[in-house]
Parts: sequence; structure tokens; C-alpha cells
Amino acid sequence: MPKYVHIAGLILLLCLLMYALLRTLAPAPNSIPQSGTNHPHPQHTSPSRMLYGLTIDDSWEGTTRLADIVEAIQRLPARPTVRIVMSKDRSPQSYRGLFKAIHRVADIMAQPVDSSDMHSYSTERYQQRFAESYQYLSHYVAIWEIGNEMNGQEWIQEDPRLTAAKVASAYRYIKDKHAVAALVPYYFPPNGSTPSMKEWLQTYLPDDLRQGIDYVLVSYYDDDNDGYQPNWRQVFAELETLFPEAKLGIGECGTPSEHAPMARKLQLFRYYYAMPQYTPRYVGGYFWWYWAHDGVPYKDNPLWEETAKYMKKRQS
Repeated sequence: MPKYVHIAGLILLLCLLMYALLRTLAPAPNSIPQSGTNHPHPQHTSPSRMLYGLTIDDSWEGTTRLADIVEAIQRLPARPTVRIVMSKDRSPQSYRGLFKAIHRVADIMAQPVDSSDMHSYSTERYQQRFAESYQYLSHYVAIWEIGNEMNGQEWIQEDPRLTAAKVASAYRYIKDKHAVAALVPYYFPPNGSTPSMKEWLQTYLPDDLRQGIDYVLVSYYDDDNDGYQPNWRQVFAELETLFPEAKLGIGECGTPSEHAPMARKLQLFRYYYAMPQYTPRYVGGYFWWYWAHDGVPYKDNPLWEETAKYMKKRQS
């Protein structure tokens, strides 16, 4: 074999080795960085966009099929945020099937503890409830409701300092996981409660929570308060001052009973879901309480049709 063939072969071999080395060292042009273990929560819900909120508690079980709930959500013209209220007597692990099914068609705001069960937990157990919920459900959850109607001393029946300590413990746990946290206080009409919602939040919540919470979404039921309608522009202006970084909105509304007349349900639904953007950080929400009953099944359903109409209007 001629000598130049050997030389050409060696040169070719060296070129191939250099090319292989450069391919190994250079990053792939379309590579996607992998999320770290401290960020397993989904990122569908952007804190800056409007929230299309619906609520699901356990009361649908035995009367409504999960498949019908999923279909009703899937048929909506936009991806909503579904607030799932978890019962005290059920483990977080038992909710995996529900969360997985809903997550396919909606973002999820998880509420591991309802205010009606607040008194049942010590501070340690309250944080543990959130830790267990995070362990089994974080893959599906966009927002964690770390305190529900925590200022409702009338029904919580415990020292508000203890309640605030529980909420703060959940907040610090969730934020330590780099996840998104929401607070859902209850609004009381003037002279309806002492202290007022604003006074309670200002007095009992620690500074780190007020400075760092991602959402503050107010719970309110007109029919529990003789039809009184708050001055929402003033309410949210005060909340913007108390919570300088938080997005604001309505975290729970509806009728006190699922058996209320549909005409009243539609009246309230239209009032809340048509609210204007009261402040620059206002993001809607609303989270109609009995949506799994009132909006399912979706065919020929006036409240489902109102939900779809609201979404289309917001998108236009």
C-alpha cells in the first residue's frame, strides 16, 4: 500500500477523533435543562394571568361521576384553575386519582385543610398535613392554599395566635419547597366581626408571610350576610397595601346551599365572575363553591354555559 495512503488514513483518523471530542464537549443546541428535585410542582399557572377558578369538594362523590366532572371542565374554552378541598378524614395519598384526573384538564389549587377543621390540628400536625399532601400531590398542584378563612374565629373557636402560627408553619414549609402559596381570608361586613378581616390579617400574620405570599384571595358569601355587598375596590386597595407582592382576587363564593334556586345561583355567578380588575394586581379567581354540582353535567346546563361565556369574554 502506498505511503501517502497511510498518511491520509492517519490524518482522517485524527480529524474523526477531534470531531468526536468536540461533539462530546459542546452542549446540544436544543437541550432542555432538567428541573431540580426542589421544584417538582407544575408551572401551568402564571401568577400574572387571570385565574378562571372553580371549586370541587368531596360532596359530589356518590351523586356525580368523576368522568362527567372531567368532561365538563375539558369542554370549557380555557384551562381553569380547580380548587380541590380535601377532607380531614381522608389521607392525601387517597386523593392521587382525583388530582391526576383533574390535572389533565385544569391547573389545581389544593386546600389540604378547611377552616371548619382548623381546630382539629396542632401546629405540628397542620404542617405535617401539608408535608404529606406535598409528598403525594405536588406533581399535580400549581397553588397551595396554606390558610382557609383563618380569621373566622366564630367557627374556628381557638386563639387566633394559634391559628396564625399554623398558617405560618404551612407557608414556610411550602415556600421552602419553592412552591406557590395562597391565603384565603373571609370578609366580614362592617360590625360583622371583631376584629375585621383587615385588622386580623394585620395583627396576627407574621411579616415574612405578608411580604412573601403569592396570592390573597378573599372568601365571601352574600347570602350568609343578608345580601350585603362589600366595596370591593376599597377591600382590594387595602389588601394591596398589606400584601405588597401578592396577586389579589376572590377565593370562594357561591350560595350557602347547593339547593338554592338556579336563578339566585346565576345572579351571584354573573355578579362575581364579571367583576372588573379592581387593582393592578387583581387576577379574578372566584372559585364557585358548588361547581361540581351546579356545572355538571355540562349539556343544557345554564351555570356551565355562564362559565364558558365568562371565559370567552375574558379571552376577547
